[in-house]
Amino acid sequence: MTKCFYCNKEIQRIPFRCKYCGKIYCHNHRLPENHDCSYFFLGHHEAILYQDTLEFMNKDLSVADVYHYFTTKEYTEDQTIELLQFFIENNDNPDIRILSLEALKLLELNKDKVFSILESSVLSDENSRVKQIGIKILKDIFPKKSENILKWIKETE
Repeated sequence: MTKCFYCNKEIQRIPFRCKYCGKIYCHNHRLPENHDCSYFFLGHHEAILYQDTLEFMNKDLSVADVYHYFTTKEYTEDQTIELLQFFIENNDNPDIRILSLEALKLLELNKDKVFSILESSVLSDENSRVKQIGIKILKDIFPKKSENILKWIKETE
């Protein structure tokens, strides 16, 4: 399990990598001002941002990156939903699919497209853990709208 560099607590959900110092932090300490980021406060952030932009073109995004870019308003809600949908539909690792589903809930992206993504995941994913997480999130975010699909799933199992 990954630990927060600042508070040393185990990170239960999504770890955040600071784009200034590169260290991993929990949700509470993800922002530079919350972990006393020395690079950010020394004024090096313009050079680091430019360097990160160049490196960004050559590296893969993670769920944590998408979460971070949305919470810092670098990605729009639609961009974030599209990227998380891509992770859910195109990743062989069930843990990545689960993190993506959880990110949809944590970011409070209550759109029709999110419902469709969750519904599709619940109906088509072969991994039972992913399905169960999808069902739970579907119930939490869309309690009324999900009644019919959840009833159908229960009847067919």
